[in-house]
Order: sequence, then C-alpha cells, then structure tokens
Amino acid sequence: MKKYFLMLIAGAIFFSFLRNASAEDVRYEIDRLKVRLSELERKLDEQKEASKSLLEGISIGGGATFIIQGTIDANATASKGEDVTDGSYSVDLELEKSFDNGGTLFVHFEVGEGAGVMDSDELDLFSGVNKDATGGSGNLSLVEAWYEQNSLDESFVFTFGKLDPTCYFDTNAVAGDETSQFLGDMFKNSAVLEFPDDNTAGIRAGFSPSEWIELGAGVWDANADWEDLGDALFAIGEINFKPEFFYGREGNYRFYTWVNDKDHTKLLDATKSEERGYGFGLSFDQQFTDNLTAFTRFGWQDEEVYNCDMSWSTGLQLAGERWGRDEDVLGIAIGQVIPGDDYEKAGNPAHKEGHLEAYYNIHINDSLSITPDVQVIQNPKGVKSDSEGRDDMVVVLGVRTQISF
Repeated sequence: MKKYFLMLIAGAIFFSFLRNASAEDVRYEIDRLKVRLSELERKLDEQKEASKSLLEGISIGGGATFIIQGTIDANATASKGEDVTDGSYSVDLELEKSFDNGGTLFVHFEVGEGAGVMDSDELDLFSGVNKDATGGSGNLSLVEAWYEQNSLDESFVFTFGKLDPTCYFDTNAVAGDETSQFLGDMFKNSAVLEFPDDNTAGIRAGFSPSEWIELGAGVWDANADWEDLGDALFAIGEINFKPEFFYGREGNYRFYTWVNDKDHTKLLDATKSEERGYGFGLSFDQQFTDNLTAFTRFGWQDEEVYNCDMSWSTGLQLAGERWGRDEDVLGIAIGQVIPGDDYEKAGNPAHKEGHLEAYYNIHINDSLSITPDVQVIQNPKGVKSDSEGRDDMVVVLGVRTQISF
C-alpha cells in the first residue's frame, strides 16, 4: 500500500511537469524525484520502526466486577429491620509499558456505580461488607498513574506518581483482592489502619537485601486533594520476612507502623482538633499444603482519636482439588473490630463488632468466575441488642461475577 501511494504521488508530479518540459529537464526532474522518493520512503520506514518500538512492551488488561448483595434486618435507622438488596459494579482498564532500562509506566482507569448495601441509610458498621463498591456515578476516573524504576539487579525499586498504598502495604496473599477473594473491608485491609482518603500523590521505595526479607517505606498526601502536599502526610514503613516453612512453601510475615498527620480531634476533648493518628500492625500468610493457605492480621491505633483501637482477623483459603474442582477456591474468615475505651467513655455502645465471611469462587473459564458470598456481623457498630432487647445481628448474602481479560 505504501509503495502504491508513493507511485501515485510521483505520477502526479511527473505528468504535471511533462507538459512543458524538455527531454533534459525531464531526466533531471526524474532523478530528483527518485531521490526525494527514496528519502520519503526512508522516513516512513523510520516512523514505522519508531511506532513499533513504542508499542513493544505494552500490556493491556483489566476486568469487570458485578456484585449483588442483600441484607436481612438492616440496622441503619432509615431502614431499621428491613430487608434490602443493592448492586454495584466496577470496570477497570490497566495499561503497562516496560522499558529496557528497568523502568515501568503504569496507568489504571476505572468506572463504577453503586455503594451497595453500605449506603448510609441501610447498614451502619465499623467495617463495611463490599470493598469493591466505588460509590461512583458512572464517570471514568484515573485511579493510578505511576512510574517505577528497578535497580541493583532488581533488589531496589522506587515508585512515584498517583499511587494506591494498599497495593504495597498490609498486603496478603489470600486476603487482599476484593475481586476474587474476601469482599469484607476488614479482610482486605486492617480496619484500624488509616490510609489516605483516596489514591493520591505518593512515593514509595522497596529493598530486598536477600530472598527472605523485604523492606518498604512510603509517603502520601493524607488528604488526597493534591493541595499543600507537605502539610498533611501519611507515612508507613514495613518489613516482610519470607521464610520457606513446611517443606519450602511460601510465607509472608509483615510488620508495619504508620502515622497520619492530618488533623484529628480527640474523642474526649474537642478543643484538641489538630492531633495526628498513628498505629502499627501485622499481616501474615502461610501456605501449609499445595491447596491450603492460612492468614492472620492484627492492628492497633490511637484510641484517643479513633473510634476503634484494635482489630484482628484470621482465615484460610482452600483450593478445590480435593473435590475435583482444581480452579475453584473456598475461603472462610472471622474477625473483630474493637472500640476503644475513649469511644465508650464518650457515651457510645462499645461491644466488639464481629465479622464472619465465607465465599466459594466457582471457576467457569479463564475469563469468568462466579462467587456466592455470605457475611454475618454481630454487634454492628458496637450495638449488642436493639431497642426491644433482640440480638442486633446483620446477615448479608451476595453474588459476585468477575470477568477478566
């Protein structure tokens, strides 16, 4: 096609000139035309190679998540005792470009709608039941955009841009992906770790001095508003030990500490409204057999400025090989969010909010999975019984459909 296009141009120029030219002029112009065509062809080849080089190393992926959840006996005042069914969806598109110098450029777009049954007039909890719900109105948004550089034989990595801190800290092999694992907020990340308000401007660094240890640290804009970036910061540091217990099977034992210095108000002294928040935690996962992996989390934060000061969770993931469904996954987890003493002294009900979640991820094919999910919450928002003395327990039944590409 390119050759025919060039010939067409050459023919047009040639016949236009031929009408009033001598034989010598014709030969001269033909020679000039050959040179110009050769130069044009060379430039087109260079542009083609440049475009090909630019596209090399680019990968595109993403997925769509659709969730329907229904709650029995909603506990929020506006829907007290009602049965509610809501839906939500999110669609993600990810583009990644790798460079020969060890660098990576990553861009992540997302569109979604629905808050699910965690809408403010339906469920009132310390920790939510649908981590995937965006609460958005269907507008496309840029959720991540960063550049990452590896060096020192890939033992050191540095990342900057618009980052999601949950991708780097308090992670977990079997309790860290709301699109395929647990849906409950406290099983995705600690319920007592105050990350920035949203994905935002940040930098993080990671260093692996050996195969069994990883060090990480990061700093983000705590308010996530891209204004006065140095005034309110979220900072976190983590160490991850990676021993190979149980005949060389993988394990991760993460310990971290964090500080969020945006303004907080003390629960028992409203005049002190410029306090910082801080805490620490751990996140473990260990593979015991080829099909069984267990996890546990624990966290603590300052009870003077937060409603809850402690949270713990534990559970397991079991692959379906034993019952002839190799790609299916069963997950079960329990945990509690524990209100602090100052929250109780401020006159609030302060019983431990208990969570139980079980899911079964049914593998349909490499692009599609369907996951029934059930969650039971005891003492929601610290309330042990309702006004009539009945146990105030919430049950949430749901189904998640995940399409990946």
